[in-house]
Order: sequence, then C-alpha cells, then structure tokens
Amino acid sequence: AMETDANYRNAYCYRRRQSETAGLGFEVPLLLDREEDLGSPAKRRLRRDRVIGSYSDVLPNGPYDAARLREVMPERCHARDWDLVYSSQRHGLSMNTFFHKVAGKKDTVLLIQDDAGYVFGAFIPSEWKNSTQEFYGTGECFVFRLFPFFQKYIWTGENSMYLMTDMSGLVMGGGGKAAIWLDSEFNNGGSGPCSTYGSECLGSREIFNCIHLEVWKMFDD
Repeated sequence: AMETDANYRNAYCYRRRQSETAGLGFEVPLLLDREEDLGSPAKRRLRRDRVIGSYSDVLPNGPYDAARLREVMPERCHARDWDLVYSSQRHGLSMNTFFHKVAGKKDTVLLIQDDAGYVFGAFIPSEWKNSTQEFYGTGECFVFRLFPFFQKYIWTGENSMYLMTDMSGLVMGGGGKAAIWLDSEFNNGGSGPCSTYGSECLGSREIFNCIHLEVWKMFDD
C-alpha cells in the first residue's frame, strides 16, 4: 500500500512558532501560500532546524518532516517526542558504535540521505539487534520516501523479511530486491522494487552513496 502527498512541501515554509495545541514538542512550520518556493538554497539551509533540542542532518524540512512522519506512525507514537540515537555525521561509521547506540531501542525512525539529496527511510517498531543474518520485526514496519515527495509503503503480507541487521550491514525487505540495504560502512547502499513492502526504488537510483544516516527513537511515555 502507498500514501502519496507530492505537494505538501509547497504549502509550508520555515518560519516557526512553538506549538501549544498540537503537543508536538518541537517547533512547527506556519502555513504559507503555495506560491512560496521551498527549494531555494537559502531555505534549504534551514533544514537544520531544532527538533527536540537536537539537529537533523537529514530532514530537509526540519520539524515539519518529523511531524509529518509521526502522523503516519502507530497511534502510540503520535504524541511522543523524538530523541536522536545515532548519527553517522556525529558518531562515526563503525557498526560496533551503531549497535551500541541503537541496540534495544524500539519505535525508531531510520533516516537516509543519498548523494542526490533524496531522503528516505523506515519505521522500526521492534528492538534493534545483531540478528546474525536472520530477519526480524513485525507488520508495523514500513518504509517511506520524504524528499523530493512523500510516499509511505506498508507491509504487504507477501513475506516476513522486515529487517536484518548484522556486522555486514542492514537490509529491509526482500522478495525481488531490498527496499533498503546498506553496507557495514554506511557508504554504499541500494533500493529497488520490494515485495515485502510493495515499494519502488526509494532513493535517487537503485545503487546510491549514503551521505547521512540517522536513527531517532520515540521518548518513553
């Protein structure tokens, strides 16, 4: 299944106000006219907006993207704030470091930016672990593309190849090609038509270079 909202970015800008009614826990964008251009370099630089007291090197529209994603997560995540668990930019590219940071965390968001600026990722409800070449997860897992337009792909029921993580890298989905795969250095990656999620290529092309990778968790209730 797929959700598409190719125009949602055209209705928002980066001027912000603190939300008092939505309970977002971070600053959210104000609505503007659709003629406003979000693609200018000056506005794209504002992607480092504050999100839960931290900064994202991946989210192109800062806190609005976080809010947009939270809307399509399971209901238990709708009112929970985000906490940055792992960043390839800040914590390095070691798989040992990655597992140390993410192991045991659940209800997390994986974010990837490729070398063409595409932003995509996955929602992982299960606890991360070194699965030693075995798939794990649940049907709540889904994959998505955030930029240049939003699409969400949920589990099709075709197979149970939700997620596999070990010292050789990361794989999400199978049956055909993986929805997302990354090598152990988070440098080379791929994305193709995937039976697990009914997804198409999420990145700019099927083989890409990963520029940034982040994992965010939901604060505990």
